[in-house]
Amino acid sequence: MKETQIQFVKRHLLDYGEISRNYCLQNFITRLASIIPILHNQGFITKADYRKTQRGKDFVYTLISAPYKKVVYRVPETDKEIITYEKT
Repeated sequence: MKETQIQFVKRHLLDYGEISRNYCLQNFITRLASIIPILHNQGFITKADYRKTQRGKDFVYTLISAPYKKVVYRVPETDKEIITYEKT
C-alpha cells in the first residue's frame, strides 16, 4: 500500500526529527507548507527556519513534540527489527 504525502512527512519527522522543503521536492511533495498545519491539528508541534546549505538556503521544519513515539522491537529468532509508532 502506497503511503500518502501526509504519512510520508509524518514518518520522516518521527524518524529524523526534521524535514526540509528541498527534500520534499526531491520526493515529489510540493505542498509541504500545507501539510504542516494538518500535522499541527493532529498534535505535532514544529518550528521552522531557514538554514544555509551548500547550494544556498533551505527551509527546514524541526519536530518539537509529537503525539507518537518511535518504538523499535527486535525479533530474537530472526534478528529483524519491527518499527512502530505508538501514542505517547
